[in-house]
Amino acid sequence: MNRFVSGFLSNDSFFGKLMTRIAIIVGANLMFLVFCIPVVTIGPSIAALYYVMLETLYRNSALNPFKTFWKGFKMNLKQGILTWLIALAIIALAYFDIRFSSWAGGVFSVFLVGIYIVVAAAVIIYSYLYPVMASFNGTIRELYVNTIYFAFKKPLRMILLIGVETGAAFLTYGFLDMLPLWAFCWFFFGFGAIALLGAKLLLPLFKPFQEKKPAAGSAAQSADAEFKLSDDDEDSMDELKKMDGM
Repeated sequence: MNRFVSGFLSNDSFFGKLMTRIAIIVGANLMFLVFCIPVVTIGPSIAALYYVMLETLYRNSALNPFKTFWKGFKMNLKQGILTWLIALAIIALAYFDIRFSSWAGGVFSVFLVGIYIVVAAAVIIYSYLYPVMASFNGTIRELYVNTIYFAFKKPLRMILLIGVETGAAFLTYGFLDMLPLWAFCWFFFGFGAIALLGAKLLLPLFKPFQEKKPAAGSAAQSADAEFKLSDDDEDSMDELKKMDGM
């Protein structure tokens, strides 16, 4: 009996791995909420959240979500703030353009189509940008180029990722009578769970190009064979480097 209980509660058991994964999600989620308080740090906070989840999947073992989040936050702080300020500018311009075009009517209504196209493109780009930032080194320009590359490399995966990231928000606003439940979910694990699902979708795309910036000694650095390019992947890496040099 004791052997069964010990095995069931072991970190290597299914139950132990599940509890570890839940603890990582909750810990990273709380860190994300705290670091989003200044608003301008939302960008690096998203990158850090994805950094934790990608590291979790790379290792497939326990890690400290608080230390890992802080490491990812520091690595992506400058680029995360800059890209987030760009996103805020896009949101503000789109909001005022939509309000003005709707108020003016007439010929200005035609501009709404273009505005919505820009908004859709921004949603696609920023759904990929922070996971890419968390996974790869590069300049701002290279990050945006690589983001577009990964987004349209697998269109179906792109639709799934956007569905995961936006579906929960629509579900929340669609059932406002359950707001206390949604608030509980978002506070404890909502953002972390979405980031983990997103990381699972993106991991197969990232592995062939892995020149990552994970924590020293992590599986992504120590297990060179795991990320060594195969003959088929070398062509993909050359393609990505050519895009960076555009």
